[in-house]
Amino acid sequence: MRKSLYLAFGIVLLAALGGLGWRWWTLWRFEQSTEDAYIDADTTIVSPKVAGYLAEVRVKNNAWVRKGEVLFRIDDREYRAKTAAAEAQESRAKAALATLDSTLTLQKAVIAESAASLASAEADLTRREEDYKRYRALVATDFASRQRFEAARAERRKAEAALLKAKAALAAEKARLTVLSSQRREAAAAREAARAELRLARTDLRYTLIHAPISGVVGNRVGQIGQYVAPGTQLLSLIPLPHVYVTANFKETQLSLMRPGQKARVT
Repeated sequence: MRKSLYLAFGIVLLAALGGLGWRWWTLWRFEQSTEDAYIDADTTIVSPKVAGYLAEVRVKNNAWVRKGEVLFRIDDREYRAKTAAAEAQESRAKAALATLDSTLTLQKAVIAESAASLASAEADLTRREEDYKRYRALVATDFASRQRFEAARAERRKAEAALLKAKAALAAEKARLTVLSSQRREAAAAREAARAELRLARTDLRYTLIHAPISGVVGNRVGQIGQYVAPGTQLLSLIPLPHVYVTANFKETQLSLMRPGQKARVT
């Protein structure tokens, strides 16, 4: 019986050693392992985009937050005042531009009226010139009095003066239109600058609320109520769990046996 037990034990031992040997020959000798490994993640640092004092802290360490959730609030009174001032400036610039547009419309009407006056003066001069020529011919043959001829000549001179006045008035009104057009361009540029300032003020006001850029777990929170922060100040870190990975360090001699796509077991 004892010999049988020894024999059975020997057979089992040889079978186990054989199995282990076969597994080493076919599998284990190709496996590479290391204990120099750690879990890593693409951590996101949360920082403010505007400066100010923290008025509210809405998260704690190790808390789970969703993307877009408010984490901190910066005291926004100064930014609200700047936004209101920018809105008032934009309104003034808009009103100034509207006033110039109305003035330009009126000026165009004045120019049209001056052009009509010039046309009337030209027609009147033509008529006075014809009367002058006719009376000049009649006075030479004594068919018209000298007095009537002098009156016709005076009317012609008066018409000439009126024409010159009409031309000068039209030129002045056109020059004024040029000045108004230049002022209108300046006002339009001022309005665009005011709009840009308003957009910037509103953007800064929105930035007083600091949102989570990604979903994840809060870590290393250092922001506290009353703390003065500036752009770039690290307030906390967000770890995008469960999107983590393992960084494992192997020897160079082990890397020659590794290929992309091979399976790995992590314990």
